[in-house]
Amino acid sequence: MSATMSKPTRGQRFRCVLVGVVPPVVMLGVAVSLLAAWRGELPDPMASHWGTGGVDGTSSVAGAIVTVVVVCVLAGVVSTVASLAMSHPRQVRASVVLINFLVVVIAGLIPAVAAGQRGVADVHDVATPVVPILMTLGIAAVVAAGSWVLVPQWATAVGGPVGAVPAEDLASGERFYWQRAVGNSVVADAFYAATAVALVVITALTGLWWLLVVPAVIIVGAVLMGTVRVRIDRTALTVRGALPWPRQEIAMADIVRAEVITVHALRDTGGYGRRLAVRGEAKGAWGFVVRSGEAVLVTRVDGRRDFVVVDDAATAAGLINAVLAQRLPG
Repeated sequence: MSATMSKPTRGQRFRCVLVGVVPPVVMLGVAVSLLAAWRGELPDPMASHWGTGGVDGTSSVAGAIVTVVVVCVLAGVVSTVASLAMSHPRQVRASVVLINFLVVVIAGLIPAVAAGQRGVADVHDVATPVVPILMTLGIAAVVAAGSWVLVPQWATAVGGPVGAVPAEDLASGERFYWQRAVGNSVVADAFYAATAVALVVITALTGLWWLLVVPAVIIVGAVLMGTVRVRIDRTALTVRGALPWPRQEIAMADIVRAEVITVHALRDTGGYGRRLAVRGEAKGAWGFVVRSGEAVLVTRVDGRRDFVVVDDAATAAGLINAVLAQRLPG
């Protein structure tokens, strides 16, 4: 039995749509205005792609404007549909944040790259625009972070369990401390390594060495999430990576139930690390995923659900349920 979602108010839906539509509209207006204003100063065609030998791809100014219009309109439409059609607040937030990030990157890069070509006679003299690209990515990250904050979240009704709900024997007032550490599986390590190596090879072939920042970020992420530590006592469930951040603490007073479920990392969440499950028993829940396997899924009083893949999940869930049972009247 899956949890039944409470419907968001019209105001919350409107805010979701607004947050998802404003960035594409702003990017559409800014990018098209700049390209139109610079049209007489830009080479036509202008440089649009760089390789090891410099410029190896061009695009007409009109084509660049059309690309911006199509990307922004499509982003606005998809974001609106996601905001109105999706019922789970976390899925709406993730969708809007991702769309806003991509629309700023794609629609923002075109005028950012064009800016350095104003007054240039030969496009093949244009160097790789590393700084404009990095600045665009930074702006996109800021917009994504702002979207994350602004997309409203609504309480979801607490439905029935989707997995086993064990309970450990625990005397009233008995103190305990349960802790486990779980590391990446071979599959997860291979996933990280293959992705990083592929990006390094692409960087070497293209000569765009600034792209090394991407595998560097992947390696940092692998270190941060390479090991997850789970701790449970009478006060809270605490989960953190190998370093103090990322860290999540859920007070026992905020939990209504703990279950044992099975998570398939790639199939259910699309990868490893701090993930949102898009299918499976944990669908709609955020979790810490370092490998596939059994996980503890906790449901909060406001309907939100969180999970962590960990060894001996049954004991962990059982201890949480034992604490919760002792707080029930009678």
